[in-house]
Amino acid sequence: MLETIDDTTISEEPRRRRRQKQTLPLHNDVEPKPLRKKKRRRRAQQQEEPFWKLVLQVGFCLLILVVVVVGLFRYICPREITEEDNNDDDSIMLQEHDETSIKQQKLPVWELSERSNHYDAYALFERFKKADSDSWFWMSKEKEIKNDKFWKLAQGLREQFKALYGEETAVRVLLERGLSTFGGNGSNTTPPADLVATACRFRNHQDHPFKIAFGGYSVTVGRGNYFHQSYPFVMQEILEPIFHSLQMELHVRNAAIGGVPSFPYGWCFENFWQLASERIDVVSWDYSMNEAGGISEGIEAYLRQIYATTNREEKRRMPLLIVKDTHLAKGRQKLLQNYAEKYGIATDTIVMHSDPAVLPFLSLSKPPPGFQNWRKFGAPPGAPGQEAHHPAMAEHTLLGWMLVMHFLAALELYVLSELEESSLPPLTCPLEETSSDFPTQPLSTNDTTSSILFDTKHRIHCRTSYEPIVSGRLTEIVKSGMITSNEENSPLFMPKMGLHEYNQGWVLDYSESERLAKRKLDRYDNGLGFVDSKQALYGIYNSGPLEFQIPSVSVKSIVVCQVNERERPLESCRLDSKKIMPMEFWIQGKNTTGKILTQPGTLYLGHSLCVQFSNIPTSKNMIMNLTIRVKDIHIRRKEWACSISHVIWEE
Repeated sequence: MLETIDDTTISEEPRRRRRQKQTLPLHNDVEPKPLRKKKRRRRAQQQEEPFWKLVLQVGFCLLILVVVVVGLFRYICPREITEEDNNDDDSIMLQEHDETSIKQQKLPVWELSERSNHYDAYALFERFKKADSDSWFWMSKEKEIKNDKFWKLAQGLREQFKALYGEETAVRVLLERGLSTFGGNGSNTTPPADLVATACRFRNHQDHPFKIAFGGYSVTVGRGNYFHQSYPFVMQEILEPIFHSLQMELHVRNAAIGGVPSFPYGWCFENFWQLASERIDVVSWDYSMNEAGGISEGIEAYLRQIYATTNREEKRRMPLLIVKDTHLAKGRQKLLQNYAEKYGIATDTIVMHSDPAVLPFLSLSKPPPGFQNWRKFGAPPGAPGQEAHHPAMAEHTLLGWMLVMHFLAALELYVLSELEESSLPPLTCPLEETSSDFPTQPLSTNDTTSSILFDTKHRIHCRTSYEPIVSGRLTEIVKSGMITSNEENSPLFMPKMGLHEYNQGWVLDYSESERLAKRKLDRYDNGLGFVDSKQALYGIYNSGPLEFQIPSVSVKSIVVCQVNERERPLESCRLDSKKIMPMEFWIQGKNTTGKILTQPGTLYLGHSLCVQFSNIPTSKNMIMNLTIRVKDIHIRRKEWACSISHVIWEE
């Protein structure tokens, strides 16, 4: 009979087997030790973090990354001024101004210099009005009417200047600190030499207009504002009525170009200003941003070229020079002072450095009206050029007024010198400078290898593709190699000419950076009025030769310059390339090697723009042939193209 088996016995038996301890085999009668069974440790299952915590962690990391990237971007590329920033009058001052400084309640106590006490626009009127009060009854009827209108307008300008910038002593000190001249202080009976020289310019312009031509950088152009709000035109608008009261005409031309060095601009005065043919009386220099640190070579060469161009047609006194500079450029001021005091050259030069003059006014808790909205630009918010290194509309207005008050003092001196009963001595005008007056060697450098920069005896001619020019376009001397198109007159927002055109010949075109800048301006009415641009002839390896015909028999040297561009690929054509000279040049059919110009004033952001050729053979047929070709076989893309913007020759 079958026995029944308990289910629990069957189910428990395997468990008992598994629980039995294992033993090692016995050796030498050693009592076996039970082996410890390794327990399987199960890793505790980690509980996943909530999704919201993960989102916070990732978001926080991304936030830190964005802050760092934006901070670096703002540091490298200053941001454009927004409308909210423009309305914050007290938060934005000059770059040199400490934003954490405590606002002052009143200006410090100033003392006027001897010059201002006797010969600024305020002192001249008050001093000679009292001393010569009887002379008003001895003037002819015609002169009385003319002078009466002049003095009324002059008094109105003085009062308006005070209403804008503070009480009388403060505004007179503002002029002292914001303008530097090199004619001395004068004495009680002898006016400063520079003021006399400027007054003589007005006396000699009764029969033809008084002409002022401005050159320089983007500051003089007026970037960030409308073109007509730049300080040259502010000055013109204020001065014109008082010139008319003396039956004189005032003409002002602003031919500044954004982002150019002193040269090759300084070789092309006749192209931009018609300096010789139009008898320009006042010119300007404003390249301190490109020639930082008070470098003097550029401005000295500029000064010497002004004289050389002025005396091309006839011997006459060189124009008055206005220099817009930083107050830290002591080297340039010392150079100009040496030319004025030691050599009698450019004795009535004016240097404008307004930054230290305006800081006390901007530090006031309630500044005068002319210093309010100091960083509010005249163009709509977000317009190109609204950056920290560009003056806003209020600063342009102040610069214009400072020139007005300086010229007003010279006009008053001229008018007072015409009074027969005046205690003011007659004007003794300085003689014309001659080439022998200039130092044989430049004062700022010992490098005389580039005579075309500092020589005052030879005539220099220029052809350029930059705007605004009056005469002497680069395309006028092109014989062959340039493709004909309507690109010169086409809108700037049109696409750049393609590689197909570049393969056919050299193209008159704009760089990508220049075209982008113009596109931004085209968003506004009439491009904010700006007329400057940098066009050039561009060519690649496949463009072939570009031939120029220079209308001259005897050429001492030739200079060829590229367009200056801020951002270009490393592979692009550069004259100062360390690998290979990307272009080759033939003069009169002979392959010629030139010298790269590396003098300060000819560089742009540290890069050379120009190459000079000397020992030029004499031509027999009144024409000098210059041929240029891209020889670097790797330059096959239009983004890397070589450019020609200036051809200059010295006779």
